[in-house]
Amino acid sequence: MNSVNSFGFGGTNAHCILETYCGPPFTDPAPSPEGALPTPCCIPTVFSAASDLSLKDLLHATLAYLEDNTEVNICQLAYHMASKRSALPRRLALSAASVDDLRGKIKATLEASSKEDTNIPSILNLPGTASLLGVFTGQGAQWQGMGSQLISSIPLARITVEKLDLSLSSLPSYHRPSWTILDVLTDGTMSIGEASLSQPLCTAVQIIMVDLLQAAGIKFRAVVGHSSGEIAAAYAAGFITAWDAIRVAYYRGFYAKMAAGPMGEKGAMLAAGTTYEDARELCQLDDFNGRLCVAAHNSPTSVTLSGDLDAITQARAVLEEEEKFARVLKVDTAYHSAHMLRCAAPYLAALKDCNIQVQQPELSAPLWFSSVRKDQVISSLEGLDGQYWVDNMVQPVLFYPAVGASLSHEAVEHAINCGVEVGPHPALQVPVKDSIFAAVNQEIPYTGTLSRGKSSAVAFSEALGFLWGLFGPTVVKLGAFQQTNFPDTPTEMIRGLPT
Repeated sequence: MNSVNSFGFGGTNAHCILETYCGPPFTDPAPSPEGALPTPCCIPTVFSAASDLSLKDLLHATLAYLEDNTEVNICQLAYHMASKRSALPRRLALSAASVDDLRGKIKATLEASSKEDTNIPSILNLPGTASLLGVFTGQGAQWQGMGSQLISSIPLARITVEKLDLSLSSLPSYHRPSWTILDVLTDGTMSIGEASLSQPLCTAVQIIMVDLLQAAGIKFRAVVGHSSGEIAAAYAAGFITAWDAIRVAYYRGFYAKMAAGPMGEKGAMLAAGTTYEDARELCQLDDFNGRLCVAAHNSPTSVTLSGDLDAITQARAVLEEEEKFARVLKVDTAYHSAHMLRCAAPYLAALKDCNIQVQQPELSAPLWFSSVRKDQVISSLEGLDGQYWVDNMVQPVLFYPAVGASLSHEAVEHAINCGVEVGPHPALQVPVKDSIFAAVNQEIPYTGTLSRGKSSAVAFSEALGFLWGLFGPTVVKLGAFQQTNFPDTPTEMIRGLPT
């Protein structure tokens, strides 16, 4: 016989006498097929305490426990720490593929803190309501193998890819791709630099990330997209389905090969560290007029130029002579310039044939701040079945104004307090941070969902951990995410784990 006392707030007390306890019957887990990989852990292991000292003590105690209990299942441990513990003010999230990996990361964290005589690099939770800005990267951040570990390890990611492939395989035979998104992303060796591949692949990865973030309970307050990033932003905002979004992206890449100058000139693009006004003056010089344009306004001091290849080469020399940053981008197409006019009509016709079903978003959907139409929140469905995407390809990218509008628009109920970049790599981190600082004179936390060259499973887990550290389990539902994707994860109590 056992007795349990509970002393609650305001004098609410209880005493329970347990005469017997009948636990669930124990059954051995089903054996894994020979050679099968263990169930991956797609969420971080999280720690929290009331103070930095208490957090350090918790890490020491957990390390000792793991060294004495080497058979602990990393998925079970991560699930337990995420769903069976209160989230206290000082927080730390460690992404690990195995218990051995976790032990190593705990040791490294403690050693670094001891060597530098500093506190554990924890995150102090932000006060108030989470108000997330979703930033959708444009084309150019792609890399071989991006997202492959997510697709191979998380069922929801694979299901999403299979649906996207089904959409493309349903196109007319003369437009249908000879490859599948699943094969190319999981291959890891195929060259994906050409727009015909990179365009739909980048959008596919972003759609996967949106689905996974939603599965973890993460909701954006507002979204902005840079160039083709607006396709996935429109999906995240609920205006178009994934089925249609991948087609918008595919046909954009499909017709990009038609781009050229009036006389067939080759195109190029250049990233420049200068203001929008100075860039416009440069483009209006006699040497560049009609051959060069401002393709994107990225931040207060960052633009992208686009136009004829020889004009881009000349512009680079001018900017370098002025000791300004100038880098030719690894693209062979002059997006957001007159070169794209050759693509416009066939692209629009293909989109019309797709019969894109634009839909009215739910009231809880994030606000979409357009980088095509200055200072505008997209609310009208007009043009989203075709013409908007042509404009998105041809007209300049007004990214800096879009970010600024998301911070000040009256429709954003709570001030944006964190940025999340959805794409193959957080290539827009610096422009976004610069834009935010220029608008509100302060910095906000920022994270990417993937990172070039890093395991996508680890990178995504780190993003979840970062957001959990800031906002806690009411915003980032790590336990629910693990259970939804891996219902076989053991959920029984881990005995002896330090508190």
